[in-house]
Amino acid sequence: MAKGRSQYWQPRPDRFRDSEPLASWEGGMRSGIVANWSPPLVRMTVYRSGVELGPASRWLKVVVPFWQVRLEEIVVVESVGVGLFVSGVRFWTTNDDWRIFWTYSRDDVLGFLDRQGIPVDLTPRRFRTLDPGGDLEMVRTDLIPTTADS
Repeated sequence: MAKGRSQYWQPRPDRFRDSEPLASWEGGMRSGIVANWSPPLVRMTVYRSGVELGPASRWLKVVVPFWQVRLEEIVVVESVGVGLFVSGVRFWTTNDDWRIFWTYSRDDVLGFLDRQGIPVDLTPRRFRTLDPGGDLEMVRTDLIPTTADS
């Protein structure tokens, strides 16, 4: 670790330095059940080769992580949330990883990603706090014992 740097400081990954940014938006990010960074702490940047979510300014590197995904690793980008206050896009990757980018410009972001050839699902998905990835299976009622079984 460099002298004088916080142990939490992280350098920007070099994954997309080979191309110029095509577009960027400020917003927030969700990762897992509890990791959430509110708008405007996060910047989403689209490159020719991929998408990056990271801190909106260099001062936020201590608290906002970088997340990068190559275009060929994106399975689908979904519309998440209903209404103005819960509005975002969820990226699903080939290794079942996901991130939500919170944005008030959801339609603009989805339209841009669609024009880049990224698979986009415009059907709004309801956001669930305890299942932000939307991947929990439904409870199978046939496995729950009933009084007739006892």
